Amino acid sequence: VVIMVGWARSHERTAVRTARVPLALAAAVVLVVAGPVAFHYLVLQHDASFRRGFDPAAAAHLSDFLRTGYGNPVLSHLPLIGPRSRQTVAGLENRLFPSVVAMLFGAAGALAWARRTRRRESGSARTRELTAIVVAGVIVLVLAFGDWFTIAGHRIPLPFVVLRHGAPGFNGIRANARLELGGELALALVAAVGVDAVLRRCRA
Repeated sequence: VVIMVGWARSHERTAVRTARVPLALAAAVVLVVAGPVAFHYLVLQHDASFRRGFDPAAAAHLSDFLRTGYGNPVLSHLPLIGPRSRQTVAGLENRLFPSVVAMLFGAAGALAWARRTRRRESGSARTRELTAIVVAGVIVLVLAFGDWFTIAGHRIPLPFVVLRHGAPGFNGIRANARLELGGELALALVAAVGVDAVLRRCRA
């Protein structure tokens, strides 16, 4: 929803009107293909055996972003990453280190975005689209932490608890940490912008 709204605001009204028919056809196809399955899934949600409670161990934690895959030949020797990335420390869903390359070029992409904003280019279509995708990635990242988050011994409720009790399908999710993939996809796009900015500098 965030990406679609951002796309609609990034283009002129004529382009949005032109895209109405393809979007309506896409929605119809999704409704026909996924509708019966979704309806049956909603019916099953009333059965208590299909509902899952919140498992804090399967949600994202701040320390998970320093966990790589087990046996990483490069990063497993680093002091902060190595001890957190052992096989017995965490499951597969909680190994969320986004890679050094993505973080470096992501920082370059963030600087390029900030430079465009300072130059009053924030109204361009590309900048608005990037902003919408980043906002969507941040939202999914927050949902990856689950129902609540603990800071200094204080439990802070998060939006996922509302979705778990009020939106269909969310009470069947076991590993909230998997939702962080949306945040990594947004980071990958920002990193691509960073690669483009670096290449432009090299050409100059």
